[in-house]
Amino acid sequence: REIKALGQQLGIPVIELLPAMQAAQRKGGPPLYYSLGDEHMTASGHRAMAEAIAAQLASLSLLAAAKP
Repeated sequence: REIKALGQQLGIPVIELLPAMQAAQRKGGPPLYYSLGDEHMTASGHRAMAEAIAAQLASLSLLAAAKP
């Protein structure tokens, strides 16, 4: 919250990844992390993170939206 508030104060976009990662976890599928307590992501975790970053960059008009 503090980083987001600082970004807003300075006019710098802040990309929030926690909600997207939590949603990916709830969706099920392959694990996002190797083990509980290990912050190293699996390939599925990196994919979910990259998709979240790309979506937020596109929503901020900082990245062209991918064409299907």
